[in-house]
Amino acid sequence: MKKIVLLFTSLIGLLFVSCASASFRNLSTFPAIEPGSMPANRYIILGEVNGSSEIAVKTSDLTKEIKNDYSSFTEYLEVPVNGDIGKYGFIGKPAKRKLNVIERSVALAEYNLIQMAKYNEADAIICLKTTTEVKAAGSTSRIITRVSGYAVKIKADEGYEIKTPVVIEEPEEVPPVEEDAEEEAEEAEKAEDDSEVQTAETQPAVTEVEE
Repeated sequence: MKKIVLLFTSLIGLLFVSCASASFRNLSTFPAIEPGSMPANRYIILGEVNGSSEIAVKTSDLTKEIKNDYSSFTEYLEVPVNGDIGKYGFIGKPAKRKLNVIERSVALAEYNLIQMAKYNEADAIICLKTTTEVKAAGSTSRIITRVSGYAVKIKADEGYEIKTPVVIEEPEEVPPVEEDAEEEAEEAEKAEDDSEVQTAETQPAVTEVEE
């Protein structure tokens, strides 16, 4: 009986584990449709999609977290997690950076589901189901999460066409010529003309000799 109570207390404590730091690599959100919130004739069900994740933590670290959460003065304790690749998905809810162990496991699984839905060109997920299981074995506790749902594609209304905005490029303004540059150009042209005149004056005259 004591073992059952201890195991139950441990599982409850996992739900209140303080936020652990993680190396974020990707955050992805995806819309969810609540059953009954949209008429069924407005979307097409493409099929079932799923995702899963498995992370591991030291049982001793979880024990410290549980004691910390139930103490009078809680403090931040970092819990190292194995198997966390830092890619988190959030279906039907906003993304957030501070996640406890259970939330991280769910976010990892939802990210995999989102990638599968996007690959099938889905617009949203309906009937999302989540199952999280905690398995304690000796010094290590494993947290396994499985998520599944139906990928759907929204039907567009007839008679409408998406218009692509046309970007009109404005002609580039020619910068004004500076006075110094303009004067230099005139002086160069004048010097060139003077050189041509001087060359013509120095050439010897050619006298034609009659035979």
